[in-house]
Amino acid sequence: MMQGDSIRGLWRLLRGRFKQARLGQVAGSLTFTTLLGLVPLLTVALALFSAFPGFATFQEGLERLFLQSLVPDFIARPVLQAVSQFAGKAARLGAVGMAGVVLSALVMMLTIDRALNRIWRVRQPRPVGARLTLYLLAMTLGPLLVGVFFTAASYAFTASRGWGPVMPVVLATALEAVEIVTLLAGVTALFRYLPNTPVAARDALIGAAFVVVAFTIAKEALGWYVSSLTVFAAVYGAFATLPILLLWIYIVWVIVLSGAVLAAAAPALRGGTPALDGRLPGARFTLALRVLQALAGVRDTEQPTLELATLSSLAKADPLEVRTVADEMVAWGWLVHVPPDAHGSGGYLLRLHPSQCPMHLPVQAFLVAPQAGNEAWLARSSAPLTLQQLL
Repeated sequence: MMQGDSIRGLWRLLRGRFKQARLGQVAGSLTFTTLLGLVPLLTVALALFSAFPGFATFQEGLERLFLQSLVPDFIARPVLQAVSQFAGKAARLGAVGMAGVVLSALVMMLTIDRALNRIWRVRQPRPVGARLTLYLLAMTLGPLLVGVFFTAASYAFTASRGWGPVMPVVLATALEAVEIVTLLAGVTALFRYLPNTPVAARDALIGAAFVVVAFTIAKEALGWYVSSLTVFAAVYGAFATLPILLLWIYIVWVIVLSGAVLAAAAPALRGGTPALDGRLPGARFTLALRVLQALAGVRDTEQPTLELATLSSLAKADPLEVRTVADEMVAWGWLVHVPPDAHGSGGYLLRLHPSQCPMHLPVQAFLVAPQAGNEAWLARSSAPLTLQQLL
């Protein structure tokens, strides 16, 4: 019974996070962006191999396994043919054309960046220069490193289908495992390093493992579903690949975003802290008071800074919710965010004395619905009440 309650609680938490961030709409937006940016992104990546003849084997392995590992086979064949044609013609593009291709790929990566920062509730994204450097690094070194792994796995791919010499079963199984390990490592790195906030390696790995498992199941399920129905071919004819591709891209992004939600919620699940129910009146205001009370209790001690995990434990709330509320009070000048040092410590401290904190600010921000003209009324009506008096 307790296990069933835990599963239902986990489902409610993840569903609430997914709805709160409107990730269904984000997945739809990413589906459209992917259609615009996927081919340019792969064109830039594969053009890198075209410039170096010594990497021809890497390019073949990347072309074959990248799409056929991530897309069902009946979709991969026409898409792979189109991408190969684009990559072959990439060298003929002029400066303006290549700039447009790179810009389309950057727009896709920027959309992913914003979506993950929204899931982790990051208020301040990376500077533009740092983001562009990260994107360009992923577009150049990423395909080269992935190509090394996919080249090795391509031998297992061809051998399993009888296209090449027969290899031992153990070796074929080991090489096929490279595909899963590569996907797991790539998604883990995506969740850990792309959001502009510290993400624990184990949390990113939990989300990535969910993505790999759900991705494998969805790929097989979609293949079975489409093969069992002839309506797509009957209605769309030669264009049947397009609606299936759209559906598959949307499913993939829903899976990836769900894995990101799970990774972001992992600290709260591990600590047993309840999720904040935004439907309850005064929920965020109560959380803000808990945060202020915890920080006020250590303000005059030798260690006035509380790490996010400690602060969340004292406030009995989700670390993401605590950080969202605390960052808003940082903007008021009430709190100070202390960045992590070499030992990894950091957190928040109460900058002002509780007697200098008028309560009309948290009332306006967390309790009263913003309306035109009520700021001055709140300031006059609650000005005598300070945080010190309330605590």
